[in-house]
Amino acid sequence: MKKYNVVVVGATGLVGRTLLRVLEERKLPIAGLRLIASEKSIGKKLTVFGKEYVVEGLGKESFKGCDFAFFCAGSKVSEQYVPLAAKHSIVIDNSSAFRMNPDIPLVVPWINGELALGKKIIANANCSIIPCVTVLKTLDERFCLTKVNYTTYQAVSGSGFKGINDLMRTRTGEKPLFYPQPIASTCIPLIGDAITSGDTSEEKKMKDETKKILNRFDLKVSATCVRVPVFYCHGIVVSLETKEKFNLSDVKNLFSEIPKVIVKDDLRKNDFPTSLDGYDNDNIYVGRIREDETRENGLLFYVLADNLRIGAASSSVAIMEYIINHQK
Repeated sequence: MKKYNVVVVGATGLVGRTLLRVLEERKLPIAGLRLIASEKSIGKKLTVFGKEYVVEGLGKESFKGCDFAFFCAGSKVSEQYVPLAAKHSIVIDNSSAFRMNPDIPLVVPWINGELALGKKIIANANCSIIPCVTVLKTLDERFCLTKVNYTTYQAVSGSGFKGINDLMRTRTGEKPLFYPQPIASTCIPLIGDAITSGDTSEEKKMKDETKKILNRFDLKVSATCVRVPVFYCHGIVVSLETKEKFNLSDVKNLFSEIPKVIVKDDLRKNDFPTSLDGYDNDNIYVGRIREDETRENGLLFYVLADNLRIGAASSSVAIMEYIINHQK
């Protein structure tokens, strides 16, 4: 079996560290591993596959001899170094830098993994979008979606260590250093930057990426994204409208047949998705499934998943796995 040389950029961040753990779990055929991070992390040591690795800085020589490069360091780093890395390796980018580039595939591997084959740069989707489109893809194929509305409840780990530290800090009454308000005491309906349409950049990602992944650029999508005082797992309320009529029991059966999806939908037994279910695994939990009477053929449900794993690291590694398994 061929073995591969891998570079992880942003290896000391939350997504980077999670990605390294997923690589260990999946037991992929890795020959060599290079860990890259910012200047403040150079020289740190991380243990992966039972071996100690020294974190290096990012430079023009970082990708020579590399087969796969994972980028987990934000859009600015990706914009500068992904094109360079792609000269030497296949790049799987977790940032938003290239997601809406028409020449670069936006891949959720269990939905459209074939788009990654033969490409040098592959964009991994937004951490809230991945669990949602996993469910929406099946609904669209069966009932034809016409409208989708998201309300997200996103954990502070989506902001990295700065978000986690701000929640811990404000829990003790200290002032926030990262969020505009003390996140321990309030939800914050602002994720990303404000843009001229009245949306935030995060909300625009939700809209644009849904359309691209589903290949439904005619689909009407809206989103409101809220940061909540929870450490891990993003929850998303999805309200949608379909062209075709549906039976609610058929929908629940469809959900239960989707790979990775676990249905938790019995209020009488307090059975519904929570962060306690989603934390540190690669399942997508769906519950609170019911008709939405404000829409014709309306459906309402709640989706939850671990934003660091299925929403980022695990899906990135799954892209690598898909490519390896489908190489000629």
